[in-house]
Amino acid sequence: MIDLFPELLVSLTVQTTLLLIVTQFLAKRESDVASEEDLFTVCHSVILVLCLCGCLLPHLRIIPQSVWPSHVLQVTAESVNRVAVLLMVIWGCGAVVLTLSTVLAFLRASLLVQSSRALTSRETATVSFGNCGGVGADTPAVSVDRSSVLIKVNSLVLSPFCWQFHRPVIVLPETLLDFPPAELHAVIRHEMAHLKNRHPLRLFLQRIVEILFWFHPLVWKSSRRAAVVREMVSDQQAVTSREQAASLLRGLYRLVAVRSGATIDLPAGLAFASGGDSLSLRVSHLLRSVGERSDSGHSDRSDQLRLSRRRVRSVFRLFPAVIVAVALWLPVHPNATNRSHLSPWPLPSAIALTELGIAVRDYEVDAFRLQEERGARPEEQVWWSDWT
Repeated sequence: MIDLFPELLVSLTVQTTLLLIVTQFLAKRESDVASEEDLFTVCHSVILVLCLCGCLLPHLRIIPQSVWPSHVLQVTAESVNRVAVLLMVIWGCGAVVLTLSTVLAFLRASLLVQSSRALTSRETATVSFGNCGGVGADTPAVSVDRSSVLIKVNSLVLSPFCWQFHRPVIVLPETLLDFPPAELHAVIRHEMAHLKNRHPLRLFLQRIVEILFWFHPLVWKSSRRAAVVREMVSDQQAVTSREQAASLLRGLYRLVAVRSGATIDLPAGLAFASGGDSLSLRVSHLLRSVGERSDSGHSDRSDQLRLSRRRVRSVFRLFPAVIVAVALWLPVHPNATNRSHLSPWPLPSAIALTELGIAVRDYEVDAFRLQEERGARPEEQVWWSDWT
């Protein structure tokens, strides 16, 4: 099975590269950040599905093995095991390091949420306002998509963030409660927009792609852009007027000033305040979107319907690239046959299906059945060690 790893890694990397290039090309042509966000989410989801299918299902062999000269195949067959082991070690080390980093960030964010305190009655009255989702006078919970969002406070954090594991939570820094009510409400609306758009789930899919393809520069480039787009979408949905946009911007700049250069990395959560180029992009986009909304003569309902159709169209434009990516399985495995356009079933799936009484081909057409217990004829039996 080790000799199959180079083919799996190279082919999935090529497929991922194609999808990321097309996604970034389509994203640059989108004028709506919500459509751009959907493109990145669908791209990450498709990449994970392709990885799962590559490990569990047979794949098409559109490109024949005969494209390689015979002497190249002979050299490849002799060195494939050494290369496979080296690739597995390098990829595994990177994936383990990034996985541990993500898990530690997850645990740290979870501890911050658990250590945060509930709002006092006075603070509850401070954050209560009608157009933020109906925070009641007796409870710090707000209603978003039939779920309850709990608002908590923590003196250790410098930027508000949202968390969605067992229950959606918004954690506010202590200093935020001293902000003017309009700015406080704008920040909370921004965090609720994150939860409404399921940004924690989108971020989780992005993190898995980063772990699997930690060596790919386009993965990190798309992740940076996706993070900025999520903030833009939440900014846009948190305001409905120029006054609310001004309050959100004042709150954003006030939070950046409070942080005064300090950074709190929350890879497992969604932080509000950001700096550098992303901050300038958010400000320019928010001002532009509010201006376009004010100048538009459409009703809110017609605008929502138009945006929904645009988002669906933008996602469907990615599917031709998905179809091409599925067929891009490179002939790297030196023992692959030329007499079948479909590879054997991977061993874990073949074993599972065999246990269910479903016979599948788990060997190359030019080879023999690999395991005696799967019903091979005596003259067709070879040792598994000889096959690998």
